[in-house]
Amino acid sequence: MPDANKLGKADDFEKGVGSILMTSRLTITWIFAGAMAGAFEAAYHYTMNRKQFGKPIAGFQIQQERLVRMQGEI
Repeated sequence: MPDANKLGKADDFEKGVGSILMTSRLTITWIFAGAMAGAFEAAYHYTMNRKQFGKPIAGFQIQQERLVRMQGEI
């Protein structure tokens, strides 16, 4: 490949493309962690506000287990 067609600072994988990939992997990880935390908060607020049989569904054991599993995954 001619030198004119090479990217600047693309001489070494570790310094060029490798650092870009590492940064993007970390960024994507934090984005997904934030999305999962937001989904948990939405589910928690929904179960606290949704009423069934005259009480919030957060009082039902199955809903509590689901919330705990969600929080454990985060």
